[in-house]
Amino acid sequence: MMILMCTKQAARFLGISHRTLENWRQQGIGPDFVRLPPKLVRYRKEDLLAWMNLSVAC
Repeated sequence: MMILMCTKQAARFLGISHRTLENWRQQGIGPDFVRLPPKLVRYRKEDLLAWMNLSVAC
């Protein structure tokens, strides 16, 4: 089952502020996200976990 999180939930999951996650999204340096109509941004839990693993590996 795919788990989708809003920006605040995803930021809490990553241990960062939602503003930091928004800034990363705008700069294209954060985890992958999904845009849903009309203007919703959601993060898949598996994408957050994959991004965390990449960040730790570097």
